[in-house]
Amino acid sequence: FQSSRREKYGNVFKTHLLGRPLIRVTGAENVRKILMGEHHLVSTEWPRSTRMLLGPNTVSNSIGDIHRNKRKVFSKIFSHEALESYLPKIQLVIQDTLRAWSSHPEAINVYQEAQKLTFRMAIRV
Repeated sequence: FQSSRREKYGNVFKTHLLGRPLIRVTGAENVRKILMGEHHLVSTEWPRSTRMLLGPNTVSNSIGDIHRNKRKVFSKIFSHEALESYLPKIQLVIQDTLRAWSSHPEAINVYQEAQKLTFRMAIRV
């Protein structure tokens, strides 16, 4: 679909996605202009349904200084060194959980148990 539109209209054309109009940009030079001019030439916006799902205060729904500050915080939390330091704690939680599951005489609800496991890992980290 996109390639036929690009052949017909060129590297920059208007189309619709999820019922919303958008401008489709292809080509290295055009994409570079867009990326280098973010928040000056163009702004990004998720579809309304996605914004509602993600929430109003998420990094992806923030712009300008607010976005920059949130990204700075998350870049420290999710740096290679930070993630590496979480691994031993996460492994212990998973090992304990697997032991408990394997000794459980009845079937377990994997969805509920995975939720609990995720919560326990988040607490430990």
